[in-house]
Amino acid sequence: MLPGEQKLEPQSLVSRELHRYNLLVMNNVHILANEQGFQPQWTMRFRHLPFTTKDVLRREITDRTKNPLFRGYQYVYGIAKESFLTALSRFGPESRWELLRFCLHWPMSGPQFERAAGELADKVAGAV
Repeated sequence: MLPGEQKLEPQSLVSRELHRYNLLVMNNVHILANEQGFQPQWTMRFRHLPFTTKDVLRREITDRTKNPLFRGYQYVYGIAKESFLTALSRFGPESRWELLRFCLHWPMSGPQFERAAGELADKVAGAV
């Protein structure tokens, strides 16, 4: 999504999209496993991620429901990536780097990021 002179190889594009898909599936699994328990999510995850081994699936779901640290931080990966990609879509090819530089200055909550990204997009659009 960020600009550059080089193009990504087709395998890299597929890998990037599979990672995005995995994050979104795991986000849903995370929510539902903490609401409905382990078994329904085991079936759902295995159906949607057939290339992931059963051991990895079991560990992922267990961590997301039993480990306080993982319950707290693994949930945000899918949402954060989607939020960032949505924000990037408001920027042109060259100004996307401004968003990335801006994000690396300090940590933000989701609403803070969306508000700041919107303000930056408006500022960049006004400068053009």
